Amino acid sequence: MNKNNSNVTHLSQQEKNEKQIISLLLNNSPYFSKSDLIVNQSMVVTESFVPSYEKIQSRHAELLKSTYINWLQINKESYFIQYLFEESWLSNSISRDKSDALIEDYEQRWTIHHTFSRVGFSYDGRQALIYWCMWCPGGLPQCGTIYLFELTQKQWYKKWQQKGYFGVFNQ
Repeated sequence: MNKNNSNVTHLSQQEKNEKQIISLLLNNSPYFSKSDLIVNQSMVVTESFVPSYEKIQSRHAELLKSTYINWLQINKESYFIQYLFEESWLSNSISRDKSDALIEDYEQRWTIHHTFSRVGFSYDGRQALIYWCMWCPGGLPQCGTIYLFELTQKQWYKKWQQKGYFGVFNQ
C-alpha cells in the first residue's frame, strides 16, 4: 500500500474507503481552511501514544477490537498518503521534512498543519478508526482526535470522536 507518487489511478477498496473518510473529515470540519497545510505522510501510532482499547471501549462500547488492532498494525510505520487527498488539497500538501523545516520559520509559526494516521478497519470492513492531529509550529499539538466511522448502506458516517490528552483545545 505504500504508494510512491500522487498520480495513482487504481486504488484498492480499502484505499477508496480511506480517501472517503479523510474527505469527510476535511470537507466537514470547521478546523480546516484553505491556508492550512496537510502533511503527505501518515503518522506512526503506538499503544503508548493513544488510549488502550479497553479505555476507549469503556466509553464507546461499539468499538470492535479488530478495528483497534488493525489500526495499530497499519500505523507501525509512516506511509506516503498524498494519493488519498482530493485534487483540491494537493496545493496544501507538504512533506514531513518541509513541515519540520517550517518550525524554524518565524513567519509560518501560526500556520496549521494537519497529520493523519492510516485508517484501520474491522474484519468485516464496516468500522474504521483514524487519528487526526492539528498543530502549528508556534506550540505543542493543539488537537489530536480519534474518530470512529461506520459503513451504512455503502456510505461512511462518523459515529463518535474522542479527543486526545494533550493540547490547549482539548482541555
